[in-house]
Amino acid sequence: MVDVLFVSVPVTFTNTAPAAPAILISMLQQHGHTGKFYDFNHYVKDDENFKRYAIAETTPEDASEFDATIQMHVRKMLSFEPKYIGLSIFSYQCQRMTKLLCVYIRTMSPNTKIILGGPGLNTGGLQGKNLGEQWKEQELCDHWVVSEGEWPIVDIVRGDHDNKKEWTQIENLDEFPIPDYSSYDLSLYHKQIPITGSRGCVRRCTFCDIHVHWKKFVFRSGKSIANEMMLQSQKHNLYHFLFTDSLINGSMKAYKEMCAALAEYNCTAKNKITWEGQFIFRPKNQMSEETWKLSADAGLTHVAIGIENLSESVRDHMQKKFSNEDIIYGVHCMQKYGITGTFLMIVGYITDDESTIQENKIMYERLSKYAPNTITGIAIGTTLAILPGTPLEKMSQELGVTLGKRENDWIGLSTLDQRLQWRRELIDHCVSLGYVVPKNEEQQTLIHNLEEQQYA
Repeated sequence: MVDVLFVSVPVTFTNTAPAAPAILISMLQQHGHTGKFYDFNHYVKDDENFKRYAIAETTPEDASEFDATIQMHVRKMLSFEPKYIGLSIFSYQCQRMTKLLCVYIRTMSPNTKIILGGPGLNTGGLQGKNLGEQWKEQELCDHWVVSEGEWPIVDIVRGDHDNKKEWTQIENLDEFPIPDYSSYDLSLYHKQIPITGSRGCVRRCTFCDIHVHWKKFVFRSGKSIANEMMLQSQKHNLYHFLFTDSLINGSMKAYKEMCAALAEYNCTAKNKITWEGQFIFRPKNQMSEETWKLSADAGLTHVAIGIENLSESVRDHMQKKFSNEDIIYGVHCMQKYGITGTFLMIVGYITDDESTIQENKIMYERLSKYAPNTITGIAIGTTLAILPGTPLEKMSQELGVTLGKRENDWIGLSTLDQRLQWRRELIDHCVSLGYVVPKNEEQQTLIHNLEEQQYA
C-alpha cells in the first residue's frame, strides 16, 4: 500500500526521468507518508495509438488494442494499492489522455482518489484556463493543484487541502529535501538525473508567461545544488545532470558558487560530474572568460540558449538584453572550453518582416564556422504563439495585431502563412550552412496541424 502513486500522463517525447514526482515523494516521506512513481508516459510514448489520440487528437487506429493497453497499465497502477493517484500533466497535449485516464481509474477503482497537477492542466500557457475546477465538478478528480505542489501534496494526504486557483510562490527552495528517485527505474532513460536549482526567470521577455506566473526569480544556494549532485551521483552511479530551470545562470553568485564546489570535487573524483541546462548569454562584464573556464572545470558540457531571433532589433523588442556581439563572444568561449550548445529559436516574432528574416540569415552565415561542433543544433520552433497574460497579448491592440482563436494564428505585420514560409526558409538556410536542425516528432505534428488550420 502507498499513500500516493504519481503517474506521468502521455504523451510527452522525452528520455529523461521526470523531476516533479521525485521531489513530491521526498516531501511526503519527510512528513511521514509514502509515495511511488509509475511512468505511464514512458511505456506508451512510442505507441501510434497514443500518439494519434493525445497529439493528433484523432481516434486510435486500433481502439480495442488502445483500450486493452490502458486497462493493463491502470491495473499495474492499482497493484500498488494507492490511496491517491496523482496524475502529473506536463503539457496541454496530455489533456485528452488525462481526462480519459481519469475515467478508467474511476471505473476500475471508484474508491481511489485522483489528484491532478502540472503545467499541462492549463490551456493556453501558464496564465490560461486551469481545467482542474471544471474536471472536479465533473467528478473526474478529487483534488487539483495549481503550480507548485510540494506543500499541497502534504496537505491533501493530511486531509487539509482546499482546491483553489490562488497560490503563494515558495521563496525558500533550500528548505526542501533531496528528490527521491528510488522508485524510478532509471535504466529506462538517458544516463542522467534531473535537478532543479531555481524557479522563474530574471528576464521579462515579451512572449513568455514564466515571469507572469512566478512573480519572483528564486534560487537555491550554489552549495546546496552541488551537494545534491554529489549525493545523487554516488547513490545512483549516474554522473550527468540535466537542469530543469528556465536558466541555470540567472543568479551569477549562486552559479559561481556551484561551479567552484563542483570544480573542486571533479579535481579528485573518480567519476567526474557533468551537467547541462538552459542558459542565457551575458556580456563579458557579467560572465568573464574565467567564469567560462570554471564552468567547464565544473563539468558543464552543453547549454540550450534562448536566442529566439538573430535580429538585434527584434531581440530588443523581446527584452532579451544581449547583442549579436555577446552571442559571438559566448560562442567563442564555448568553443575554447569545449562546451556545446543548441540555439532555441522563434520564427515570426511580432516585429519580424522580410528585412529581419534576412538579418537572421546573415547572422547564421556569420556563425556557421561554429557549426556543427560547437553549435550542435538549431531548434527552430513552430511559429510565435501569443499566450494569455503575456506582455505581447497586453500590447497586441496598440501594435495593430488581431488575435485569432489559436495562439499561433494571429495577424499583424505577418500572417500565419508567411510565418510558416519563413520557418521553411530558415530551416533550409541553416541546413545549407552545415547546421543540424533537430527533427522533433511532437513539433512536426504541431506544424502539420498549423498548416491544416490555415484552410479549415
